[in-house]
Amino acid sequence: KRSDTVEADMWILSTLEDLRSRSRAGSVQLQLLDFEDAKEKLRELYRAWVKESQRNRDRAEVMKESRLAAIALKFSKTDVR
Repeated sequence: KRSDTVEADMWILSTLEDLRSRSRAGSVQLQLLDFEDAKEKLRELYRAWVKESQRNRDRAEVMKESRLAAIALKFSKTDVR
C-alpha cells in the first residue's frame, strides 16, 4: 500500500515538473505552490489516468492534459472530472 502511495506521489511530482517546464514564458513559470490546494484533484487524476492508460494510452494522455489545464485554472473538483 505504501509503495502505491509513493508511486502516485512520484507520478504527480513528475507530471507537475513537466507542466512547470512547459509553462515557462520568459522569466515566469508555474510554481509547485500553485498546486498546493489541488492535492486531492491530482490524486484523483492519477487514479483515472492509471485506469484509462490500461485501456488506451493516448486517451489517457489527452485526459491528463485537459484535467491538468482545469486544475491549473483552479476549476472546481467536479468541473475537473
